[in-house]
Amino acid sequence: MASCGGQQNKDDMPAGENTNSGLRQPKEETISRLLNNHGGGQTKASNLSASAPEFVPRFGGSSGRSGYKPPTLSASAPVFVPRQQMSADVYSQPQQIDYDPVLEEFKQTLRILNTSPGNVEEYMRPLCEKFRHGVTTADHLAEIIDVLFLQSVAEANFRYTGARICQQICSRLKDHSLFSTFRNAFLKRCQKQYDKREQLVTLPDRLDELTGFTLFMGELFLNLEVPSADGRTTKMKILPNILKDLVLTLLSQPGKETVKCSCQLLKLVGASMEDMMEPADNFDEVFSQLQFVMQSMSLEENTNFLIKSVLNLRQSNWGRPESSSSSQGGDSDFNGSVSHELLQNEPVFYNASGQTITREEAGFYSEDVEDGDYILNEDEEQAFLEWQAESNEGIHNDAYSSWSNNEDQTYYGYYPNDEEMDDETEAAYEEFLKQSQRQGGYH
Repeated sequence: MASCGGQQNKDDMPAGENTNSGLRQPKEETISRLLNNHGGGQTKASNLSASAPEFVPRFGGSSGRSGYKPPTLSASAPVFVPRQQMSADVYSQPQQIDYDPVLEEFKQTLRILNTSPGNVEEYMRPLCEKFRHGVTTADHLAEIIDVLFLQSVAEANFRYTGARICQQICSRLKDHSLFSTFRNAFLKRCQKQYDKREQLVTLPDRLDELTGFTLFMGELFLNLEVPSADGRTTKMKILPNILKDLVLTLLSQPGKETVKCSCQLLKLVGASMEDMMEPADNFDEVFSQLQFVMQSMSLEENTNFLIKSVLNLRQSNWGRPESSSSSQGGDSDFNGSVSHELLQNEPVFYNASGQTITREEAGFYSEDVEDGDYILNEDEEQAFLEWQAESNEGIHNDAYSSWSNNEDQTYYGYYPNDEEMDDETEAAYEEFLKQSQRQGGYH
């Protein structure tokens, strides 16, 4: 019987329906399936397994993945412990470094000489002997040349040393079948750099290569000599024109570094260049360009001063006496050799204006003096005698026995006024010296 609210009576509800909530009863098939699975019925077999290939890869078997090849793990595998017996397929192109003991020793020698340049002959003498027996191919020689060239250009303190090394190799190995061509081979390496000068001068990041090369060529010009027909050695006549071209190239791009390098080179080798160059070589072109740069370019004050100092140096004949210049008609020998007058042990005298004057004009006279003797002035003579007296002080009389045994020996001393001492005084003074020596020497 229905209630007045439209609700059903509990007795009227179907069996099994939940009367405590508004949820519907599960369907009959759902209840039957649940009763079959958990109520002792047949359970459907599952194909899931913890050993499936998706979880644990197995090596082989029907359950393994098709085409899968497991890695062979080993503690001695090449990836863990590289060994000498590893097969060539581990590295497709194994690298082998050729160790050249002669070349390595040469590099080590260059490193030492970079800090101790005074030992060039000491180190090059045994090294040249190793070159004689250890360098047998042109490629090997090219490597030695390249190492020496690059360090000479890059290291400012090594340029002079590098030029001396070239001379040492040329002179010590001139009879070697391979090193007899060292000079020409080295100059060919220099020519490669020379041919790039126009390009390098326009590249600020590579300008150091050009300036270093220029200064090294100057050192090479001064130190690398070639034998002449008469048996003497002279400088290479082709180098002055090469140096001139390098200077003009640098001055074509005037700046602080290019002008500085040009002036350094001219101060170093300008005199020798001018002595060896012919009038047709037009060495004046260099100084005309310097003059133009100084007057027309906005350079720093110290750069202009550097140019002016070079111009003044050349105008004063490079600081040499007038007779030593070929342009003044001197009789000096300029086949790359230093003039005879410059080799004399003779000082150069200047007046208050800085002009060169003669010995006589400076107050030094050479009467009754043999060639090559040096005349002491009064201050120098006094200082020498004081030094001599201090050196002789405290020396035992036996030190003079070799020259004092002869009773007739004449003794010479320093007389403040030699011209005022008469014969009697001089005889008395000599007798005093003899008696002093018999009694135990000077005190």
